[in-house]
Amino acid sequence: IDYRLLYPEFTMSPIKPDLSHVTTVTAVSRVGKTTFILNTMLHFTNINWLFLSYDMSRTTIIANMWNIVHGWRLEKGTRVATKAEEEDFNLCTNHITVIDRAIPINDLGKTFEYIQASTGKQYKAVVLDYIQMIPPSRINSSDTEKATEIAMAVRQFAKDYKVAPFLLSQVPMEKAGEGEIELPLYAAK
Repeated sequence: IDYRLLYPEFTMSPIKPDLSHVTTVTAVSRVGKTTFILNTMLHFTNINWLFLSYDMSRTTIIANMWNIVHGWRLEKGTRVATKAEEEDFNLCTNHITVIDRAIPINDLGKTFEYIQASTGKQYKAVVLDYIQMIPPSRINSSDTEKATEIAMAVRQFAKDYKVAPFLLSQVPMEKAGEGEIELPLYAAK
C-alpha cells in the first residue's frame, strides 16, 4: 500500500529532527498503521530510520517491506526471489534498521547510542511500534502513569538526540468512534 495513492491530498510535512517533534499514528486494530509508516520510511530515503518493533518480529517487518517494494509476499512456498530483486530491495531499504527487542522506555537513549555505534549510521527518525507494548519502568504503573512516562521520555529523547520519533498506537474501537473523537495518549489499549 502506498499512502500517496490512498490519500493523494495528504502531504507529509518535511521531517525536522532538530525541532524534537513527536508524531503519533493512532487507529483501531487492522487499519494499517505499520504499513503506513513502512511506506513513509521507504519513501523518505534521505534520512536513516530506526524501527523498534515491540509487536512484530523483524522477519515479519522485512517481509512486509518486501511486499511493498515488490508487490508479492516473501514467504515459504512462494516463488524464490531473484538476485536482481534482492539487490533492488537492499538498495530500497539500506536507510532502514529494524530491531525487534522490547526496550524499556528508560533504556531508549543508551540503546539508541549502542545501535548507532554498531551500525555506523546516524538515525534521524525513530519508530516505536506499538507504544502500549513498551515496558514501563515500574510494573504497577497505571495507564495514565505509563502514558505520561512514555510521552515525557520520548520528548526528552527527541531533544537529546535530535531525532524525530514516530509513535504507533492502537486504540479500542469503543474509544475511537468514527474518528471524530479527540483521544488522549493514554487511550491506547
